[in-house]
Amino acid sequence: MRSIVVGLVASALIVGSAHGDVLCKTKNGSLKLRVACNGRETQIDPVIEGLGSGLVIRDATGALVGIVNGPTFSPPFLAPPPLNGGLTPVVRRIGTAIVQFNVNSLGLESDVGSPVPEYAYPSLDCSGAPWVLVDPHALMTAAWIDGDRFHYALLPGSPRTFHSTSFFPAGGGCPSGLVTLPTGGCCKSVPDDSHVKNLADVADLDLNTLGVVPPFHAVIQ
Repeated sequence: MRSIVVGLVASALIVGSAHGDVLCKTKNGSLKLRVACNGRETQIDPVIEGLGSGLVIRDATGALVGIVNGPTFSPPFLAPPPLNGGLTPVVRRIGTAIVQFNVNSLGLESDVGSPVPEYAYPSLDCSGAPWVLVDPHALMTAAWIDGDRFHYALLPGSPRTFHSTSFFPAGGGCPSGLVTLPTGGCCKSVPDDSHVKNLADVADLDLNTLGVVPPFHAVIQ
């Protein structure tokens, strides 16, 4: 019954979009199509909420994991070697951010396609919470994995002064004069206050926080 109601609401939204209608969620979770939401309702994006047409990934309970974004190579058979590791790129809203990450039926896929970025810090010794360099005009952020934790940038960032940076060396130890961090990264001190870039805070991408439960499956709706 719920899928019928959702389909009717989505269809009505597509038909009524020319008249400026929006989709509103009430406190009890029901959906209303209105010209504007009232003070007790929250306006939602039907595509991000998985109500629009297209291919989406849902969890074991039917909750939205994300909207499929781009080509996916996840055949039901294993060819030697497996095509693209069975990755499916998806996007979803997390807080105020639109985040892209990779999944398969088991959950988050460690091959997220984005390398560990160079981190920047307000401290001189790479201590404290890291920042990452972002384009101030970017509309989406892609997840990356560092160790065993997934992260994403909180756009749009802001101009910030940093005094040290860390990076992971490509094949080998840290260059002479740089400090090797416990994580295996290299730390470079930049005490000059002229070092200002558009930097963003880093957030964790955690399935427990998202409230989605594997196994995942694809749905055309």
